Amino acid sequence: MLLDVNDDSLQLLKGQRLKNRAARIVTGLPYTVWSAHILKEFDWLPLTEMCKQQKAIMMYKSIHDTAPK
Repeated sequence: MLLDVNDDSLQLLKGQRLKNRAARIVTGLPYTVWSAHILKEFDWLPLTEMCKQQKAIMMYKSIHDTAPK
């Protein structure tokens, strides 16, 4: 699924919260630890950055004619 950063900030906020909770479940760390530190430990990008990265990849593939038809 390709999310658009400009589409719906509420959807992105909900998705980021879900991702933060998943990181806490995986690590077993309490809520006193900042989510940014947990995400950085796993090299997980914030959801907005993931969306930007996906767009950049799709643009690259479409320019170089390797995008799915």
